[in-house]
Amino acid sequence: MARRPKTLTATADTRTKLIEVAARHFAEHGYRGASQREVQREIGMNPGVVHYHFGSKEALYRGVIDSFIHGVQEERLRLLKEMDAELAGRARLQRLLYNYFYPHVALASTAAGLSYARILASVQHEYKTSSAKIFDDIVAPVRNRYIAAIRELFPGTPRAEIQRLLAMAVALMAVTATWHDSAPKAVANEDAVRKLADDLARFTTAGFEAHLGGRTGSAGTAVRKRAVRKTAR
Repeated sequence: MARRPKTLTATADTRTKLIEVAARHFAEHGYRGASQREVQREIGMNPGVVHYHFGSKEALYRGVIDSFIHGVQEERLRLLKEMDAELAGRARLQRLLYNYFYPHVALASTAAGLSYARILASVQHEYKTSSAKIFDDIVAPVRNRYIAAIRELFPGTPRAEIQRLLAMAVALMAVTATWHDSAPKAVANEDAVRKLADDLARFTTAGFEAHLGGRTGSAGTAVRKRAVRKTAR
């Protein structure tokens, strides 16, 4: 008797389970230490099923990152688009950084998202490795939008320098967002999420200004005027 084809729901459920278990393994053992064989053994699937969904360990890792970061990136874009055009100077820089941090901190506050947050935190120790490159490839489009917005506040500053400072800020975000355990009662509430995102934004705003000479005031005014002119058209 011929086997009945798997339904789309069954296929989706299998993929979801793979990502859930793989995320925990990558969080606990890192990219190099995690074993695709151990993932499939824990789930009880044969290698053929795993290979059907993810042909390699790198593809499985990318699948894990993609599944979590999609919502984070969408939220970052939404917050960037909805920023108040009247914000200028330090207030604008702080809001940009808050908008970048908040979606990740919110995800990390959930039981499911904590594994992803721990993966990002571990990547901070694996600079220029294949796992870090996968992250860079995925986050680049949205990150570049924020780099451009921040750079407008510091005219004349090389783009590479803004990118370097944002990378330092992200490293701080990645580590502090994991400062709770995965027990349901320990997951942060919304007030705690907003406070951490705000603390990070205030701290890193001061760092940007200290390093770049505190020039956000005049530059921010120029940005605000351009935004107002565009709105008036």
